[in-house]
Amino acid sequence: MAREIFVFQYLSEKFHWALKDTTVLRLALSLGAVLTTLLLRPVATAMLIRQSVATTTIDLGTIRISLLVLVVCFVVAWAGWFG
Repeated sequence: MAREIFVFQYLSEKFHWALKDTTVLRLALSLGAVLTTLLLRPVATAMLIRQSVATTTIDLGTIRISLLVLVVCFVVAWAGWFG
């Protein structure tokens, strides 16, 4: 996405890195997304289903956690706590 490109450009300027040096960050971002999608979510869902938790409850919990992470990241970025 375009905004991801700007994030890496911002980081390279902020920390005085060459843009090519942000490749490790891109790799970490992609690896985190793959691990979450392919491993963490299915394993957590299977464990919760084994404990007789309704699938709608699992889905709503996932949505709530995702929204919480989104809001926290937005507040941190908006307040400028790490930069």
